[in-house]
Amino acid sequence: MHWVPGRRVHGVCRGGSILLFLSLLFADVSNAQEGKLLLNMLIKNEAVHLDRSLPKWAPLIDYWIVGLDDHNTDNSEEIIQKHLGHIPGEIMVVEFDGMGPTWTKLVERGIEAFPNATHGLISDADFTPVTTRLDKNQLRMDCSKHMYRIRSHEGGTVRNMDWIYRNLPGAKVERRTHQSVTAPPIPGQKVFQTLIDLEVQEYTGGYQDRSGNKSARYMMWLHKDLEERPNDPRTVYYIGHAHLEQAGPNPAQDIRNGHGPGHYHLNEALKYFRWRADLRHGYYEERWFAMLKAGEICERYMADYECSIGMWTRATELDPERADGWFYIGQHWRLARVYDNAIPFLTKAVKLEKPPRSMFQWEYLYDCLRHIEMGRAMHYHPSPPGKSWKVAKKSLQRALYACPERDEVQGMLERAEREAAAFKAKKQEEKGKAKAKPVEKVLPEDPDDEQLEEEVKPKSVEKKDTGKSKGESDVASTLAAFGEWYTRRKDTLKEIQKAHSDVSAKALYPAIAKVFALTIAPTPDCKQYLEAVQPYLDLFNPSIPAIQASIKPEHSAFWTEWLVSTVKLWTPCRDKGTQ
Repeated sequence: MHWVPGRRVHGVCRGGSILLFLSLLFADVSNAQEGKLLLNMLIKNEAVHLDRSLPKWAPLIDYWIVGLDDHNTDNSEEIIQKHLGHIPGEIMVVEFDGMGPTWTKLVERGIEAFPNATHGLISDADFTPVTTRLDKNQLRMDCSKHMYRIRSHEGGTVRNMDWIYRNLPGAKVERRTHQSVTAPPIPGQKVFQTLIDLEVQEYTGGYQDRSGNKSARYMMWLHKDLEERPNDPRTVYYIGHAHLEQAGPNPAQDIRNGHGPGHYHLNEALKYFRWRADLRHGYYEERWFAMLKAGEICERYMADYECSIGMWTRATELDPERADGWFYIGQHWRLARVYDNAIPFLTKAVKLEKPPRSMFQWEYLYDCLRHIEMGRAMHYHPSPPGKSWKVAKKSLQRALYACPERDEVQGMLERAEREAAAFKAKKQEEKGKAKAKPVEKVLPEDPDDEQLEEEVKPKSVEKKDTGKSKGESDVASTLAAFGEWYTRRKDTLKEIQKAHSDVSAKALYPAIAKVFALTIAPTPDCKQYLEAVQPYLDLFNPSIPAIQASIKPEHSAFWTEWLVSTVKLWTPCRDKGTQ
């Protein structure tokens, strides 16, 4: 089969033969060679999105196939040829029957037409790569699937999407909406799926959003899927979400009145979220989130607090490492002014590290909200437990740099610092009295203020041998320098940030704050350091033009400092092969 640049084909695609499957499967099962990536899109009237996204995809891919809806009316085909015409690929005209069945035809066609592609990547037209270079050695021949990161339009949340598949017969896309990609296992494989270093920015305004009557079509596809796949956990979950999105402008009032769209759709949403929570098969993160949403509906609209606390408790039992359930229960009791109940749950929430999860990571909760809620619970408690002031103090120190409510946080922090010092003095006095009674057992004292302060100060590296590895020492000194620069220049940073209209550039500043958060916490190991720093570095380079355009002549020295401080972040831990 010969490649014709940007060829246009029609019809239903055939699956590959068993001979093709065996030849592809055993051609190379090692990672001695780079993978070859096939971009796979399904579109209708997406010229505007394609004109933005395809130039970013072109340097990253080796082949492409685009399914063009047979009712397409804009110049999408011209845009595709303009940006991808120099790369082997084809446009296939398709009759749309929902995402899964239609996209599966494209997957099968890609396997047949481009057998040298080792991996296919499913992408919406509005997914625009932020990554500028892709290490294709990460496309492992012995992995059935890979994940890539999708950043939301406003830049606040990131999710992992497992839409990269081995370009082998048996790969397919399931469900007409909220589709999932499946791929057969590779004989002898030890790892089924990994995350690669690829991030895309998602934009709003796709064809489905613009075409009108989206909700009715969407619900129709979901119920058709549920008829064909009874008790399918993913479909049950998204029917719940679909009802929640159709609750209308006054759902709480509709619930009180006992009629209206809010009354119907919220009760239906709760029914389906509870159904999903009770289904033990399927993706557990989806089940966990259904518990959170059911609790939210009960709390916010139904005033059914037994239901909300019960659902959030189930979420903490299903995934105790995530802070969300603990936070929601603590916030419930804080708003109810039952502070003694709130503080243990909020203490748990603020002490948890953000766990590695592929979906539903609420960045703002981990960066700010849990910490400010802990401060509020202590601040408004009429007689707060003294031992919890040190936790509140540390949380508010983090909130001061991550939360927009700076004045509120500053006032609570000043009190927390005073109360923590007073509690320390009281403990020391009690310890002194206890020394006069050697027979009695004395509880070990809490860490003193010097220890607590050490936890939140940028670490400096002494010249003497500390027993730390060179990588750890480099991390400490680099973060100390970055923290000193950020502290001096944060007001200038805010001034420049306000001048940005570019989405990627705006997303840069929360990433800077996360790096600074490392400087007021215990020195991380190399893995933790790279996980926190790499997202900022990935955003910095493509944002340089927008940054420079926003910098006034009087800030030229500031820009030089910024550039130097950022370049230094590349240095630590790179010799460990963890980048």
